[in-house]
Amino acid sequence: MEFKNNPLSFRIVHMFFTHPTVSFRAGVIFLMAGGLLSACEREQDPEAISPSMAVYFESVGQGQSAAFTDTMEVVVRDSVAWARLEGQLDTVLPIERIDFSTTMALLAAVPTPMGGTNILFESVEDDGASLIATYSIGMPGRDCRVIDGHAVPFQVVIVPRSDAPVRFEHGAELYPCTLR
Repeated sequence: MEFKNNPLSFRIVHMFFTHPTVSFRAGVIFLMAGGLLSACEREQDPEAISPSMAVYFESVGQGQSAAFTDTMEVVVRDSVAWARLEGQLDTVLPIERIDFSTTMALLAAVPTPMGGTNILFESVEDDGASLIATYSIGMPGRDCRVIDGHAVPFQVVIVPRSDAPVRFEHGAELYPCTLR
């Protein structure tokens, strides 16, 4: 390389890697450059990106016991339908009052053969054609002690009133019970 023949270049490179202050600065610059490069993304096809907007949602109730034998994903837009459904939900704390003139309720309930499972809405999005309500099913990991017995965990959230159809999506996640 050229450094052998050029004593000034050799001294600069030598100082760059051996002098503590310069070496530290070089390391910081190197890390910053790497961070900037890793932040660059490939350009995505605009047709492949679905423009969706986050929709405000708020939990109004959840519990471990509902009178359902199958998975329920329900949209409730009026108080009459809510009165029939609410009677099938058993909660420790009462479910908050729902104003159906401005909001509607989304319910997800999943029967399980053991206690310790929970339902948690993660997001609600509007893709222009429908609302997409995403929730997770939190399941106890192998290190958890659970009660054997039928449970139907559920959560009810409210969202702004809409006539758009609602699509529910979910995923399951194991959670650990011990700290490691």
